[in-house]
Amino acid sequence: MATGRSFAEYVKNKCYNGLYQAAKEYVNENWESLNLYTHNVHRIGNIELVDVVVQRGYVRDLPEMRVAFEVGLELELDIKEGDYHYDESDHCYPWIRIYCEGNLSCGFDDWTINKIESYNKNNALANSLSDALVPYSPYDQLDKVATEFLREHYSAALKVTPYGHPPVSVEPLALADRQGLMVKRQCIREDAYVFGQIYFVETYAEMYDVNEGKTVTMIMDECCLVFNMKITSKVSEEYHTACFLNREDSNITF
Repeated sequence: MATGRSFAEYVKNKCYNGLYQAAKEYVNENWESLNLYTHNVHRIGNIELVDVVVQRGYVRDLPEMRVAFEVGLELELDIKEGDYHYDESDHCYPWIRIYCEGNLSCGFDDWTINKIESYNKNNALANSLSDALVPYSPYDQLDKVATEFLREHYSAALKVTPYGHPPVSVEPLALADRQGLMVKRQCIREDAYVFGQIYFVETYAEMYDVNEGKTVTMIMDECCLVFNMKITSKVSEEYHTACFLNREDSNITF
């Protein structure tokens, strides 16, 4: 079964130790900027970082395979009483924002921290990507984004046709070719649970070979879009190929 891919989860697994150490140093030097609030402690004395949790991830695309990413990090702080008349302690959970960069092609082995500050939810990255590294576009900006995309990659589709004539259609295979994408028909899983996969770099991947009746390892080229469909309607397969690549409705059984 296919599993979800989360950038935030990847950062947790890959960068936790570095984020923890950076947060620890930041708390030691800048704890007063965190506006800590406690019910029990009269005067803040010693502060110890217990744990960190990645709660948010903001990603911005950079040239080639590099990305800039910001991590919204929740801190668990153990706060000790600073007034010797009392023996109290408390826990606080402030957030900080850590600005980072890294290269996806090397699995973030080169990731670095550029800046750390107290978290402000209103300072999200402009032109950010989603947690699945897909460009995020607000609903009210979709028409603008689509128009800009067509103007760059398929300007003929923006031509206004005479009254009574259909609009210029977008040929998906031609569009993929203009973007440098290779479209490959290939069965991906035996149960057809996964019907599409994109490979941004050349790599080895497991695919189901219908002729041999088993999963085999294949080389996938850079910028390759792989998909597989089983057609059940009487409409031509070419039509459904266009529907798949254009995300249009069609009668397809996977």
